[in-house]
Amino acid sequence: MNHTLVFHQEALEKIQDAHDWYELQRKGLGLEFMDAIGKVVQRILSNPNDKTDRHLP
Repeated sequence: MNHTLVFHQEALEKIQDAHDWYELQRKGLGLEFMDAIGKVVQRILSNPNDKTDRHLP
């Protein structure tokens, strides 16, 4: 079964703001941040029923 993860507009704006801030700190850091977001999204989509409470790397 395919799942879709939907972000609220406010969350997308906060992610973009964080990307921009990280990019100002160091060129390429914003991209690293977005890659990390992408990995977490893929982890959620690959196992949407995993309800464990853990900190993701």
